[in-house]
Amino acid sequence: MLEEAGYEVRTFNDREEALRVFLAEKRRPSLLITDYVGYPISAERLMEECRRAEPGLKILMATGCPEGVLRNVGVKPDRFLQKPFGIGKFVAEVRALTGLPASR
Repeated sequence: MLEEAGYEVRTFNDREEALRVFLAEKRRPSLLITDYVGYPISAERLMEECRRAEPGLKILMATGCPEGVLRNVGVKPDRFLQKPFGIGKFVAEVRALTGLPASR
């Protein structure tokens, strides 16, 4: 969806790999999009370690879990998007967080 809207996107199915790549990059992304559910590390740890390395990082959590699951986590996402959602809503949230329009 985001590539079709003109954004550069990197995807990972493994949070440890995503974190490893994030920390190794000299030019880091401005936005992290994650689900609450994932493996092998928790969403909280992923968000915490990415924010520690890049304090200005924006985070969008797009998940089927209720927002209440974040009640006891230390690092909160900037935006929370409850599934299901439409493409337009998803892209609008990305635009709001990045402050950048899609290139197309």
